[in-house]
Amino acid sequence: MPELVYLYGKKERIAALTVPCLVTARSCLYSVMKEVNEEDLFLVGQWDTGATQTVVSKNILDALGIKPSGRKVNVCGVNGKYNSDTYLVDLHLPDGIVFENVLVAEMTEEFGPSVLIGLDVILQSDFILSPKDGSVLLKFRYPPEGDK
Repeated sequence: MPELVYLYGKKERIAALTVPCLVTARSCLYSVMKEVNEEDLFLVGQWDTGATQTVVSKNILDALGIKPSGRKVNVCGVNGKYNSDTYLVDLHLPDGIVFENVLVAEMTEEFGPSVLIGLDVILQSDFILSPKDGSVLLKFRYPPEGDK
């Protein structure tokens, strides 16, 4: 059972909980992918327990060359509210964890990470945050332990 374990902080102020990730469209129905060098698409994802849906940068979606799913969603973000196209993508996390066909909203304004990993992904796993010596220990296990 794959499990990510990260220690954030080391006594400095913790601004964000991030994880390396890769976004592709390998298994997606709506993809008409461009030839893409995957090394160019390794990203920083930020765990966002306040987001109900995962959001991916418009630049990344454009680089993949995928088409919108046809479904729109309302997004409330740090810069206000907007109506967003959605896309089906595969989200790859370290240790071989892959979420296929994740319906993501388009992030129209860049403000930091290229991917905000929302509750739609987090709630499919065991997601544990614990204090440890002035730092934060994150354990992310997928599939969750109860789903063997």
